[in-house]
Order: sequence, then structure tokens, then C-alpha cells
Amino acid sequence: MNKPTSVSNAVLAIWVTLGISLLSSAASRALGQSTSGEFFWALIVYGLVAIFPYKIGLGRNWARYVYAVLMVLTVAIMLAGETESASKIEILVSWILLPVEGWILFSLFKPESGAWFEQKQ
Repeated sequence: MNKPTSVSNAVLAIWVTLGISLLSSAASRALGQSTSGEFFWALIVYGLVAIFPYKIGLGRNWARYVYAVLMVLTVAIMLAGETESASKIEILVSWILLPVEGWILFSLFKPESGAWFEQKQ
């Protein structure tokens, strides 16, 4: 079974959202809204998160579920207002990308996507 386009498109969208988030962190640092230390930790986090689109693209079902849990936790943190450590740019970008993240999760858990992940195990 070939990889469904829903999975390929979701993986591409994850890479794009990751790149946009990285650019927003760089803009926050350039505008003085975050410190060098905060930017450094953001780079570390983005590097770790980059594992997920790679592994999802390979058909690793665990990566799909862990990514989904991380996205749900991120939304919960945003809705709870626990964003004092994030810059205004990063918060704005996170809210703007929220529908894209929802679409990504929808795409990763469509029936044809699920069938492909099950077949890859």
C-alpha cells in the first residue's frame, strides 16, 4: 500500500509549521522579545519536534500518537493562558497556526491514513 496523500500532505504541513514557528522565534529574538537563552531552548525543542514528521513519514504509528498528544497539550496550555514565557509574536503565530494543526491531526487520523499506519507495523 502506498503512502496516502493525506499523510504526505500532513507531514509537509508539519515541516512548514515547524519552520514558521522557528522563524517566529528568530523574529522574537531579533526584536528583543526573547533572550538568547530562550531562543537556544526553542531551537532544542524544535530540533526534538523535528523527529516527529520524519518518523510519521516513515509510517511510525507511535509518532503519530505522540505528535497528537503534544498538539493537544499545546492547545490546552494556550487555552489556559499559560504563555507568559512566550513572546507576543510566538503566541500570535501559535493561534494563527491552530487551524492548520487541527487539519494535520485530521489528516493523520483519517481512515486511509490509519490503514496505512497499521499496514506499516
